[in-house]
Amino acid sequence: MKKNSFIGGAFIATFGIIIVKVIGLLYVIPFNMIIGEQGGALYGYGYNIYNLFLSISSAGFPFAISKLTSEYNA
Repeated sequence: MKKNSFIGGAFIATFGIIIVKVIGLLYVIPFNMIIGEQGGALYGYGYNIYNLFLSISSAGFPFAISKLTSEYNA
């Protein structure tokens, strides 16, 4: 029973990832045509900063800070 639920969950996750990649592909092509080369460069500058903060926020720093804060308050 547990093995079937794991395989089912892995299948759903894989299917979700594929759907997100296809939607992203369908979004990027018209987006680049609309904003052009200069807009793409500006988007790239902003995206690099966004990617930095996204990496920091998903690396576990907020959890570590909240854990340290809760230990300090207790």
